[in-house]
Amino acid sequence: AEYGKQWYQRRVRVRRFLLAGEFFLGAALGTSLTKVALRAEGPTKNRLVAQCMLVLSSIIHLGKSSLPKKPISDDDVDWLSLCIRIMNDRSPLLIEIFTRACRSSLQHMIGTLAREELTETERVLVKTDVDALISFSHLVNVNGNKAVDELELSLLQATEGTKKRDSDVTTTALSKVYQLT
Repeated sequence: AEYGKQWYQRRVRVRRFLLAGEFFLGAALGTSLTKVALRAEGPTKNRLVAQCMLVLSSIIHLGKSSLPKKPISDDDVDWLSLCIRIMNDRSPLLIEIFTRACRSSLQHMIGTLAREELTETERVLVKTDVDALISFSHLVNVNGNKAVDELELSLLQATEGTKKRDSDVTTTALSKVYQLT
């Protein structure tokens, strides 16, 4: 009884969206139902296809009626009609395009194939901390035998305040800056 109640609430929610004029949801539902019907096998395949076609034609009929707040767009009608035609024709080429080619193009668009092709060292590099400092060799000032990273030195000065040190390179450069206003 509990499962039936949840199913009814979900069904009512979809109906509520369709009556509000959200027919993009109907087009997405049409795509999903078409893919399920095309992948179905066994003796109940024709019955499932007929039920899916009935649902999609009912969405088109609802969209063209005066019941929803906004009428269905021509693009949504075209897409739902295409889904019905694909289920009706059952051409192997259309089934191949609709089930496999759509998935592969979506994966390509999202980039999941590129993430799967990463080598192990690249995966480690991707997982580095965002706040980790990058050491640039051009910012390192060599004083005698001691290398001083000017970026770390300026960050240290910003957090601790300016303390005059003889070895501090930036204090002499900062003392020459004048305020223009």
